[in-house]
Amino acid sequence: MVKDLVNLLPELEEQDIMKEALICLKYDAGRATILMVWNIAFYHLCQYVLKHKLSEFNDRIPIRYPKKWKVTDLPLIKQYDDFSDEMSEREVVEVCNSAGIINGDVYNVYLNKLGTRNSVAHPSVLHITQVQAEGYIDDLIRTTVLLLKI
Repeated sequence: MVKDLVNLLPELEEQDIMKEALICLKYDAGRATILMVWNIAFYHLCQYVLKHKLSEFNDRIPIRYPKKWKVTDLPLIKQYDDFSDEMSEREVVEVCNSAGIINGDVYNVYLNKLGTRNSVAHPSVLHITQVQAEGYIDDLIRTTVLLLKI
């Protein structure tokens, strides 16, 4: 169901991780698949912000989180590594939504899939089936990565 999505991903780095995620999927490693696909979608969002919406993103940070960072600390984000150094993934998604970089539907998909990623990232008895992993991939890649053109 999702094997052809790899050819639709715009960046070589994203395609490479997706190929590995599909190998994990083939061998019933649903947790690993979800972790890798989340990384693709989050990386893509950050690249989109850097290339198209950086000033809007940085301008919105003190509005969305007025007590967390001082105005003198801004702009927080100048390059890709700054996203993980300065903010949580949830904060990045929330600032993107607040700044109008992503719409409410894309925001909801990101938050929902982040919750799933967080659930599978820790030891538990949770088992992700191939069908669940395929649904995760399809929804996240089609609703986020393929809609945000870099």
